Amino acid sequence: MSLIELPYQADISQRFAHFKHLEWSMLFDSCQQERFDWFSSLPSKTVTLKSINVITQKSYSKEQNLLETTTINEDIFTYLNKFEFDDTHPQNLPFTGGWLGYLSYDLAQAELNDKQPNNKDSFNTTLEQLGLNDLAQADIIDKQPNKNHSFNTPLAQLGLYDWACINDHKLKKSYLWFNCSDSKQLKIEHILSAELKLPELKSNEHNTFNFDWKNLTTKTNYINNVESILAYILEGDCYQTNYTQCWESKIPDLDSFVLYQSRKQKCPTPFSGYIVTPELVLASHSPEAFISIKDNQIDTYPIKGTTPRSDDPIEDALLKTKLACSAKDRAENIMITDLLRNDLSKTAIAGSVKCPEICKVYSYSNVHHLVSHVSATLNSAKYSIVDVLKHAFPGGSITGAPKKRAMQIIDELEDQSRSLYCGSMFALSCNKQLHSNILIRSFIYFEQTLRCYAGGGIVMDSDPQSEYQESLSKVSILKD
Repeated sequence: MSLIELPYQADISQRFAHFKHLEWSMLFDSCQQERFDWFSSLPSKTVTLKSINVITQKSYSKEQNLLETTTINEDIFTYLNKFEFDDTHPQNLPFTGGWLGYLSYDLAQAELNDKQPNNKDSFNTTLEQLGLNDLAQADIIDKQPNKNHSFNTPLAQLGLYDWACINDHKLKKSYLWFNCSDSKQLKIEHILSAELKLPELKSNEHNTFNFDWKNLTTKTNYINNVESILAYILEGDCYQTNYTQCWESKIPDLDSFVLYQSRKQKCPTPFSGYIVTPELVLASHSPEAFISIKDNQIDTYPIKGTTPRSDDPIEDALLKTKLACSAKDRAENIMITDLLRNDLSKTAIAGSVKCPEICKVYSYSNVHHLVSHVSATLNSAKYSIVDVLKHAFPGGSITGAPKKRAMQIIDELEDQSRSLYCGSMFALSCNKQLHSNILIRSFIYFEQTLRCYAGGGIVMDSDPQSEYQESLSKVSILKD
């Protein structure tokens, strides 16, 4: 193990650019809004999940030559629970090697659908498992969603890494952390030392991609589906459901990294990231943390409640105050905060779940958000770090409540599969730390097609027209 200090370079994406063309390169970028950023590449092992409980594992030599491909029949969380932490690794770094990657929302949906009964005769024995109260509430099982699954991205992809480039913005230091072979360390140092000229991004760079965006959900369909959710709420099926819509553009030979940089310049967010795999590119500009764990302390920061910003400072301040005082938005946030309290309690020490902050306003370049903070202490005698992620995934802020029922309604009503959107990009480190985000405000580039999504939580007093406009406000930072 070795730690080498580099000249401090505040924008870590400038160093990551040396690796952006390499498959399995992964960047966790706080845009200098959190203490740490990091990235890695050249993993010793990769995992791809294209169907639930079927893992394709590939192992690589020191020279990155493929050694072995193995099929493993188990779920991804069981697989990750075999990961061995190392108590000798320093705790003052966010990542000292380990797993980096993503879990898609489609993974959670596929697992839920796999547990659903195939016929009505089996309903009575599985209602509790499904989170349903009676057969009347379970009638969604009979409905076959007319969903477009043509965007067939892998359910999960991750790599096992033994080095990292890390920025510490508090100390204004940059480091290379190595726990790999000498030959691999030399290769990484050589890549970083190469002269690299990045294209200069102009202020209007985001207008030069020639996108031809197509909304895959018509406004009429959106309004009708929100009204269907309101009917479900009135019937007692749920009290909040997160409903989303999708845009796509066919664009061959897209320079995804330039796109990432341009949106980062336009709207820097604290839980951004960039992933390159053989199948796809993920460019996330997420403002939302999911689960973080350090020293057995669990934290999550759900976002619910949004209003667009104004260029006029006085009007903007009024919008911020209006959001903070909105009974509807506060209720929406508190519902999900309570759901996350429940999710964390499954793996926490009894009585340790707290809410240090409720409905605090956070401001970004295009919107204000209401954010809460839920914390807990891991019951490490019974549960692992991976168990926390398993029991909380997918995040309640992008499902609704109760979670399982909301996911069934989502599966019935949304026209497109969510793919990676609303999943999580995560880092599971050798030093017993976990860092993850919620994959909102994100691009997915797959088979020469670019997609982005936006949505919001539907509650009893939601207005369909207003929800539609809020969705457009959220996605504008990506599309426009």
